[in-house]
Amino acid sequence: MAVHSAKELDKIEDINIYMAINNREPEGPAVLDHTIENFFGRVPLIKDGNKVYGNAFQGKEVYDFGSPFGSLLVSTIRSVTSIPLALGAELLAQGKIEKTGVLVPEECLEPKSFINNVIERTKDSNYPITLKKEIIVNTEWN
Repeated sequence: MAVHSAKELDKIEDINIYMAINNREPEGPAVLDHTIENFFGRVPLIKDGNKVYGNAFQGKEVYDFGSPFGSLLVSTIRSVTSIPLALGAELLAQGKIEKTGVLVPEECLEPKSFINNVIERTKDSNYPITLKKEIIVNTEWN
């Protein structure tokens, strides 16, 4: 999503991606392993269209998701990582992902079609994923 968004804009300062889910979903063992890995290592990030490494889980941020969720504390990972991961594994099994190695998702698949696939595949579930485009303009000038 970040790479696709960056290509659509002349200049970007930040790209924040937020999602809200039911935090009572059962977690598989991979969720704990992945979370621990992110706490103790440097993780790949996209900054200015380039892959860089940084520390995840730095700081706290609250985002207003509107009704019915309201304002919630957000973080860099939650249990919804299983949906994109499952779809990515499916694409890999179908031979539609050709790059190998340690890659961020945007390096091995086209973000827009992947996001559209996630939206389509979850629309009839208990936890549909929707996309909301919002342009935020800072009105405070220095």
